[in-house]
Amino acid sequence: MRLVVTGTRAEIILNDGHYNMLSAQWVRTLDALVDSLAVHPTVRVVLLHAEGPLFTAGLDLNSLSSLMADPKGSRAVGSSRFRAAVTAMQRPFTKLAQLPQPVVVAIHGKCIGGGVDLIVAGDLRVCTQDATFAVKETQAGMVADLGTIPRLTRIVGKGLYNEMIFTGDFIDRCCCCCPPLPLLAVSARLPVGS
Repeated sequence: MRLVVTGTRAEIILNDGHYNMLSAQWVRTLDALVDSLAVHPTVRVVLLHAEGPLFTAGLDLNSLSSLMADPKGSRAVGSSRFRAAVTAMQRPFTKLAQLPQPVVVAIHGKCIGGGVDLIVAGDLRVCTQDATFAVKETQAGMVADLGTIPRLTRIVGKGLYNEMIFTGDFIDRCCCCCPPLPLLAVSARLPVGS
């Protein structure tokens, strides 16, 4: 992930070179970038987008498992570590949602799991015609707890939210754009490659 500031515009670019997976290092980097943007003297708008074949494949569970495990096998210590890890992962998403500047998220291709947490923290979403969205956590026996639950319901309504959360199926941008659900929130449709 990198930050590029040009005049009054800041760009947060997901660019791990592969699937733009959200790792422990990614969370720390986003946290620091958002902190710097919150007090930046010239930035008036933040654009968040990704490079590569898809927006993001979501959480990198392998990189995060080490944050939660207790090497000595204590269930209590493991649970405590898990809670601390989730709280640390939630922090940059909440900070992004609370930035004083508007945050515009440009989505292309697949946006999976933690990526949905990320995009719903933005103020405005635009996507290419090939954009699809899925909350896959339930298929892995997890809860989408980085901000999806409270934010997604307000954006798409309870019906589509339930479908996304309960099934983990991919929802295409057309479904997310159809009235009366104007947005996942997709505010504009761009041709692929834009």
